[in-house]
Amino acid sequence: MSKRLRILKENTSIKKVPGDKCKVYCHESYAQALYDMLQGKPVHVKDVNPGEMVLAHDLKVNLKSNAVEIHTESGLVIAVDIRREKKYFETIGFEEIDLERISELSLSGWFRELFAERSEMVKIEGDLNNLRGSIYEAYQEKTREEFIREITAPTAYYLAKVISKNQGGFFIKVRGIDAFLPGSLAAANKIVDFDAYIGREVPVMVEDYLKQSDTFIFSYKKYLEKILPSKLAEIQRNSQMSGIITGSSKYGIFVEFNEMFTGLLHTSEMDSTTLEKFNARKVEAGTKMNVWVKDIRDNKLILTEMDPAEKQEEIENFKHKIEGTVKNMKVVSVKLFGAFFEVEEGKIGLLPVRELKRIAKKMEVGESYTLCISKVDSETGKIYLSALNEKVAHEV
Repeated sequence: MSKRLRILKENTSIKKVPGDKCKVYCHESYAQALYDMLQGKPVHVKDVNPGEMVLAHDLKVNLKSNAVEIHTESGLVIAVDIRREKKYFETIGFEEIDLERISELSLSGWFRELFAERSEMVKIEGDLNNLRGSIYEAYQEKTREEFIREITAPTAYYLAKVISKNQGGFFIKVRGIDAFLPGSLAAANKIVDFDAYIGREVPVMVEDYLKQSDTFIFSYKKYLEKILPSKLAEIQRNSQMSGIITGSSKYGIFVEFNEMFTGLLHTSEMDSTTLEKFNARKVEAGTKMNVWVKDIRDNKLILTEMDPAEKQEEIENFKHKIEGTVKNMKVVSVKLFGAFFEVEEGKIGLLPVRELKRIAKKMEVGESYTLCISKVDSETGKIYLSALNEKVAHEV
């Protein structure tokens, strides 16, 4: 026997079962509870209290008794009511409770890997004599704590299952928890058909928590703000896309793509048929439309109905014809950064403010000046003007 073992003394403070000849050398605070447990006496261990959560290690099934147990990292075996745990099994992909299937997965080590990956917990509901618990209660509590953190420090998005609707939005389930998705936060633009959302899965992020009603509020728009820049980077200019009209303004038509991107089709980029409908106010929300992406600005798509290939040819022909020539033209608009002139019908050129100052201190709409068409941008078709000397400019 080692010297260390020889100096250990029997713990005579342990209240033993009469007639028991076992000697207990452990002096730790839990020694009495361990001894009582070994003797089959009622025990209570401070480390395991009702309401506490412990780390789950594995799940076992006894098909003869239909009993399901959760084995924990600390070695405790906790009985769970499989009927109460139905919602938990739904969150991990089970449509119905099938004990034989669950038993097969258990024997293969599937639950052991799942619990380790998710750091799954089980909530204690009994003592060491009658250990019961719920893995769903622990899962729900842990998920709610995660949602609370995500409000102020958003890092994750979730898939929300749309269950039903009301006048304000949608009732949803997110990771097994009932929540609400307001209609104003459920889409990139105005929702045309609320019924079409029922049964769908929508990516969302946590927006808020209403303590009074114990309800989490989720937002699809918040998710869009997070991922939109990277998604827009994948879109190529001059590519053709199919979208849905969501509305219009006096400037043009708003089109939505993949329920994510929003684009504006300006009146100047419409073909004759669309422009006629627009002027007659016959553009209907929900109508499909094929357009090209002309540009991307401020996380929005600038659209056109003009085929970029044909448009490019038109620009090149115009550039060849007019670049470097001198023309008399009228002022159509004056801004802080310069003045716009009508070069030809439907074609506007910009005289930058530095060039404007060479001609006059102030310009008015309707005045005429002789200017040089200094550059036509081959990619965008933008026209840039430059001033001649002051004498020539005022001879007109």
